[in-house]
Amino acid sequence: MKPVVRWLVAGTVTIGAFALVAWVCGAVILTEFMKDPGVRWGVAGAVGVAVAALAALWGQSFATAEGTSKAASCDAGRTTVPGSESGDTGNIISGGTFHGSVIQGRNISLSQPTSSCLCDTSRAALPQDRGSEGQG
Repeated sequence: MKPVVRWLVAGTVTIGAFALVAWVCGAVILTEFMKDPGVRWGVAGAVGVAVAALAALWGQSFATAEGTSKAASCDAGRTTVPGSESGDTGNIISGGTFHGSVIQGRNISLSQPTSSCLCDTSRAALPQDRGSEGQG
């Protein structure tokens, strides 16, 4: 179902819930308890708004729900990259093979952790350090 149709259904259910509950409360249920029509319809409107709020919560989740299809369930574990029609991406980078998207950059400097840091202080090999590897 298209998202526009889902939103229209959600809006229609919300408006219908408000109108039905407000009318039933104002015209049928509260006539026995409240004789003043101003007060009766005010309370009926408040009850209608409360029910419509619950209907709107349902409607939002209904309208934004992803449809499950066979194709979507088959591709659940794959990483798709924009511009890659197959969805299978493999990148060979020094240090291993990575499946999926890899963000790369140039001239990235790493700051050294302070002595108060409790993390691993071993320094990763930077691109400028790799030039001297294997030469000797």
